Amino acid sequence: MLKRFALPAVAAAAALAVPASAQLKPASEAHIAAATAQCLAATTAEGIDTDIIEGAGWEAATASKDGKAIAMPLGIYGASGNDAMIMTGPKGEAANKVCIVMARMGKLKEYDALASAMSARYGKPLKVEGGKRIWSADGKIIQMDATGSREKPSVRIATMAVSGAN
Repeated sequence: MLKRFALPAVAAAAALAVPASAQLKPASEAHIAAATAQCLAATTAEGIDTDIIEGAGWEAATASKDGKAIAMPLGIYGASGNDAMIMTGPKGEAANKVCIVMARMGKLKEYDALASAMSARYGKPLKVEGGKRIWSADGKIIQMDATGSREKPSVRIATMAVSGAN
């Protein structure tokens, strides 16, 4: 569970999401799919509705410095029993337009299996370029990127509402 973060961990996650995901336990395809579905549900034309994420049991992480709560530069959510994490802009901020799933993978070959599962669910990708796949679903764009390293592979899945998307 990602309930409490030290300030350095939050700053690292905000600046470099790949190293943050490298610290996570590997997530299963089911965990990643559940987090992605949650991001899709929370993605609206107006932005990311973090109340939907929290209402589904994802808890917002908190940060403190010198024992005092501090504002975080982004929303980071974790759910009990799910090894993926969700990242958004700050709650209520007008610029909060992207919902991101970050997850560590156990093996590099799991990326291709996840890409196939995503295609089975969302259809043929609009674009495939190296480790990047882009789908369109329900008026939203879903972009999946291979991140991390060969030793610690990770995935980043971003969802956003886009006018003109299928």
